[in-house]
Amino acid sequence: MWDFRRILFWRRYRRPTTTARLGKEGEVIAKAHLAKNGYRIVAAGFTAPIKRANSGRVISAEIDLIAWDESTAPSTLAFIEVKTRTSANLALPEAAVNRRKQRQISRAARVFKRMIRVEGEQTRYDVVSILVAPDREPEIRLLKGYFKE
Repeated sequence: MWDFRRILFWRRYRRPTTTARLGKEGEVIAKAHLAKNGYRIVAAGFTAPIKRANSGRVISAEIDLIAWDESTAPSTLAFIEVKTRTSANLALPEAAVNRRKQRQISRAARVFKRMIRVEGEQTRYDVVSILVAPDREPEIRLLKGYFKE
């Protein structure tokens, strides 16, 4: 299992860090953090078709992590967006989860709920905000119920 020291070591010696690599690193950090906080991960990188463009092209949406939050009673199915940044100078990471992104996540969540037949279960939309800086521990914030459908 990855711990934060290994991730920091990996970041320090595997430069340059691209946006995609930073995002994957953030998902690894988020999985470890969620597992410590009573979440059971059931899917990662779930992609679903959500609509068709005027040209006929299929538009898909991705949900970074889907997990059961077992720290609540009854368990809640959480659809989690992970946002990782190296700096909060311009805006906090969760600011990138705008209305358009929220609509895409909720549409993909409806597809997932139909697929595994849990339409009646209690669900929630969370955001994990991660700030990573060289030579420092990542700053992780779990924002439960960040938006509603």
